[in-house]
Amino acid sequence: MYRATTRTGKRVAVKVQRPGVRRIIEADLLLMRSIAEWIVERVPDVTWMNPVGTVDEFARSVKRELDFAIEARIIEQFRKNYDGDPRVFVPRVYTELSSERVLAMDWVEGVRVDDIAQYGRYRSNPQTVAVTGADTLCKQVFEHRFFHADPHPGNILLIGENRIAFLDYGMVGSLEETDTATIADVLRAIFRQDAESAVQAMLQFTTSGETDEYSALVHEVADYIAFDAQAIISTGEVGKAIDRLTAIMRKYRLQLAPRVSLLMKALATVESTGRALDPEIDMVPIIQPYVERIVAQRFSPGQLAREARQNMALLVRMGRQVPGDVGHLMRMLRAGKLKIQLNHEGINHLAAAIDRASNRVTVGLITGAIIVGSSLLLAADIGARTLGLSGFIFAGLLGLSLVFSILRSRDI
Repeated sequence: MYRATTRTGKRVAVKVQRPGVRRIIEADLLLMRSIAEWIVERVPDVTWMNPVGTVDEFARSVKRELDFAIEARIIEQFRKNYDGDPRVFVPRVYTELSSERVLAMDWVEGVRVDDIAQYGRYRSNPQTVAVTGADTLCKQVFEHRFFHADPHPGNILLIGENRIAFLDYGMVGSLEETDTATIADVLRAIFRQDAESAVQAMLQFTTSGETDEYSALVHEVADYIAFDAQAIISTGEVGKAIDRLTAIMRKYRLQLAPRVSLLMKALATVESTGRALDPEIDMVPIIQPYVERIVAQRFSPGQLAREARQNMALLVRMGRQVPGDVGHLMRMLRAGKLKIQLNHEGINHLAAAIDRASNRVTVGLITGAIIVGSSLLLAADIGARTLGLSGFIFAGLLGLSLVFSILRSRDI
């Protein structure tokens, strides 16, 4: 990042991409994906964490950061979102001076938001700024559905009169309307100590969306909400409360979708920054109005009518597709191309057990045949006594190995 002056005398901040950095990062991302694929192939117990999907999401985020044209569009969107808000300053981008590798924007004069010693000089109050930062993130999540994903103190400047400015818009997150509704459901369930509703909402944020241990999960979440969550929330640490809840979900092999992990990280960062400015800050009164507003909007007549129209359009679209799908199915059936694939769970274990049993039967038959043949050689007295004794010894070794194999597998 450099400070420069335009020909018109305007001071600007110029962000320049280092030469060759794209090639280095792409090579690193390729290596990370190879490692993730290797882990999936050789460590089945971690497949529920979706290592490849996590790496792919990280790669998309990093590649967006490498394209300054995308960051310029993001900044312009933030400017629109905060147009008229006196608490937040978003720098203007000079598109005529910018490109994919160069980004020119307003130079922002200020100090790090956690530099409390400078607050008197900037005529600001740490408690007010802490609330502003927390409320700003809530507005980004619940109203804009477009949030700064890396709001650490180095990326937030205090510019005076309790006004803040966000820097570095390379890492941002976007949410769908259903995501904000689900977040509201999670928080509302925690506030109201409703464990089952909290679990149902959190499952919508996981990659699988379901669990075989639903009852046990609800019971553990209920214990957490009853004995720990309320104590944590009473101190205003909403981010910490949600983080503990996600830890329980992971215990049941449920992995959060990457976009949600990004949001949790942003919430935890803003909360820790706010607590550094004001150790007594309570996040509940800041978040709760947004939550209640989202819930109220979901059941408003306008929203219900919009959802009804969407569902009706979906049904009409499905009705139009049915005749074509049935016709395609009949054509495949007449051509003999219709195939039915069955996936029997546990069939591999059954096949392995049958294969193991057949091998043992084979070894047993061979051992018996060697014993019979060796006995005939010894009884015939034709000078093959050594060969007969060798057969007995070999048969004995095979028999011992078979017994040892059975004992080791405990299949008696």
